[in-house]
Amino acid sequence: MRIHRLAATAFGPFPDEVQVDFDTLSAAGLFLIHGPTGAGKTSLLDAICFALFADVPGLRDKRGIVSDHAAPTATPSVELEFTSGTRRFRLRRSPAHSRPKKRGTGTIEAPATVSLAEQRRGEWTVVSTRNDEAAEVIHDVIGMGKEQFARVAMLPQGEFAAFLTAKDDDRRNLLEKLFDISRFADVEEWLVEQRRASEAEVQSRRRGIDTGLARLADVVAASGLGSAADGTALARPEVGSGPAAEAVSGAGPDPLVAEPGSPAVHSGSPAVDPDSPDVDPHSPQGIRTRLHDLGEALDAHLSEAMVALDIAVAHERTAAAAAERGRALATLRERGRAARDSLAAVELAEGE
Repeated sequence: MRIHRLAATAFGPFPDEVQVDFDTLSAAGLFLIHGPTGAGKTSLLDAICFALFADVPGLRDKRGIVSDHAAPTATPSVELEFTSGTRRFRLRRSPAHSRPKKRGTGTIEAPATVSLAEQRRGEWTVVSTRNDEAAEVIHDVIGMGKEQFARVAMLPQGEFAAFLTAKDDDRRNLLEKLFDISRFADVEEWLVEQRRASEAEVQSRRRGIDTGLARLADVVAASGLGSAADGTALARPEVGSGPAAEAVSGAGPDPLVAEPGSPAVHSGSPAVDPDSPDVDPHSPQGIRTRLHDLGEALDAHLSEAMVALDIAVAHERTAAAAAERGRALATLRERGRAARDSLAAVELAEGE
């Protein structure tokens, strides 16, 4: 958005018409509006904001936009020409005000008016004379409302002065107020909650895995398949060692390993139901069934733990992006410090 011209009549401290040609002022690239207190510096910015949004920023009294020094017959108004992209607009707005009656004595209340025109092929074409339609067009053109415009394009001078002289913590609070970072704070809080939930989920899955491993160790210990010396699971026990030695010594081949041609794998052998109540849980078939069930449970816990871990990693990456935005705010803080130093230098130069 580029402002070309501003004209204000009976607005704020200006009883008569004042005009500002911003094209001429901005030809050098940078210009300064200066003057004594009450000269109307802020009123020029208020006039721009009023023309765009029918309101002024900050905490100033909205009734003060109509000049008390203007003639009773003067019509308060603001006219603004600006370009957004390739489109040029002329916006004329008049606030509600009192004017003398045309007949008799006394005054009547004149309503607020607005006229939005766009330059098309070198001629001005009226787009709207309704406040709601004009507001919608302006919002679509510049892409922001009054609050955003006041925070991004025009910082209230009282709050900006406080920002320049504030301590770090106070400056942070002012930045949060000026730029409304509540959405980022909400995102940060959500990320923290998601990280905690993911960590709790991972810990829960780990406890499930540990429980499964403990149950597996109990089965191995009860069956005598684990070495008492080193705890190696599913190691082949020596004949004559451990409480299960007698059962193993008379069994021939390893009961957990099916030999070719054995009845367990013979095509004509009847199948044994592992869930049958006739199957001894401490028998080779029962142990094999329990180990199979525990293996499936461990696989399920591991899969769920990996999913939870992937979610936690994704949340950490999102948190890193939020931290990057925090570093951007820190950069803005440094620029504020530089602005304060520049302001001090200007004041020192003026004092000399």
